[in-house]
Amino acid sequence: MLSSLYNAQGRIVYHLEWTPQRAWSRPQLENLLTAHRSEWGVAASVSTNRFLNFLTTEQILTRYDLDFPQSVTRYCREPCSPLALALSLRLDSYLCHHTASYLHGLTPVLPPVVYVNSEQNNDGKTGSGLRQESVDAVFQRGPRLTNNRAAYQDRELCQLNGKYTARFGVIECLHPHHGPLRLTGLERTLVDLAVRPCHAGGTNEVLRAYMAAASRVSIELLTDTLAALDFTYPYHQAIGFYLERARYPKEAIDQLRAQPMEIDFYLDYAMPDPVYSSHWRLYYPRELASLDSKQQ
Repeated sequence: MLSSLYNAQGRIVYHLEWTPQRAWSRPQLENLLTAHRSEWGVAASVSTNRFLNFLTTEQILTRYDLDFPQSVTRYCREPCSPLALALSLRLDSYLCHHTASYLHGLTPVLPPVVYVNSEQNNDGKTGSGLRQESVDAVFQRGPRLTNNRAAYQDRELCQLNGKYTARFGVIECLHPHHGPLRLTGLERTLVDLAVRPCHAGGTNEVLRAYMAAASRVSIELLTDTLAALDFTYPYHQAIGFYLERARYPKEAIDQLRAQPMEIDFYLDYAMPDPVYSSHWRLYYPRELASLDSKQQ
């Protein structure tokens, strides 16, 4: 009966208020009702639909229908951070790229796009050898961009489906404004920014992040992270370039320089008029050419 929900309202609100979770799917709330029905004193005749209608009508939770290509509904306890909502979209997902850069203090304000990654399954495949003509063809085109995006408040939520890494370099923290979060650690974030500058605000923003991280980053962990992620492409050339442009110590740069450079690589996709660095065998945007570099 509906009256049992009104009688239980204080107990329901107390539970939802004191749990760190701020966003729920319908199945999660159905499980919550099943687990606590007796404790809350909710009648057995109260269905999930009636329970959800009660929560939204009484403004205990707010319903959001997110316009992803496959529509997603979440029920949120206000205020619900866009970061918390993004993490509710997929089990074991984590914040990454420009969003993680902000959380590490490498970007001063929360960017308009919230990036959250849910890894692909491990298919056991490994990368094949590279040919210069194949690399040229890939990086002279634009990057592949997902359309798995939806608006929430004044932000856009972007769900990525990255390669399987067993969540290498992912950490958990309790943020004073956004609550409990999962995100890439500092070194994993720097690697991800170099790999996908399109998810970082561009190469200039990536360089600024490397500059901001200089006093805190562990080069050993950075190189270990790069090795563990086992990319097909030689991203150590891009990372070494960023380290050099951000004026990291020579011994840090030398750890990247010591790795093989067998192919010409690219700092970004579809650069209209790139400059070539023979020092790193790397093409990079012309707007970065005016910056001082140790090899020039």
